[in-house]
Amino acid sequence: MAGAMLGQQAEAAVSAANSESAQEFKRQMYTTDIFTGENFRLTPYTTPLQLEILPGPVVSDAAIKKQLERTVYDVCMARVAKNAAIVRLGELLTVQHCERAVAQVKAMPLQRFVQRDAANVLAEWIFRVDGDNWYDFKSLLRETTNYLVKRDRELFMLRGFSPYNVLVDTLSTEDLPIVLDLVEGTVTLWTLELAD
Repeated sequence: MAGAMLGQQAEAAVSAANSESAQEFKRQMYTTDIFTGENFRLTPYTTPLQLEILPGPVVSDAAIKKQLERTVYDVCMARVAKNAAIVRLGELLTVQHCERAVAQVKAMPLQRFVQRDAANVLAEWIFRVDGDNWYDFKSLLRETTNYLVKRDRELFMLRGFSPYNVLVDTLSTEDLPIVLDLVEGTVTLWTLELAD
């Protein structure tokens, strides 16, 4: 029962904010024929920008990383509570897996990108998920440019983190993209998995 409560609290924390821009980007990825059907699962996890963790007037990399740690833990805990049958190396997904994932987040490098560089890095991350992409990179880059450059959002990329079995169930790629939207006051962690 306590595990279910933790999972419910974690799920509530992650779904507490809604990013219209993140939802619009996700819609565009499916309506512009970049993704079709259910093969690609693009999922935004949006949380309000947690001002209490900001050390000053500028959003620092350390503050983003701290918020990312909380989000990874909350998403993982929600998955633990929802599906006790998720297997990781022959074991059930547990609180300890979530804690290890947070320790990995703390240890891994975080890179910041803006403008066209941000759009290019996010497009490359999406493109890497499936080696035999049938959609073209230019279309993908157009959508990431519209999402990131249009409203001057920043992209952070946590390098080397594998979301498999912690944040996603199927084939994915290393690295976690995080989008900071100061206009909305949100931070969005993205996952993408290929389910075919």
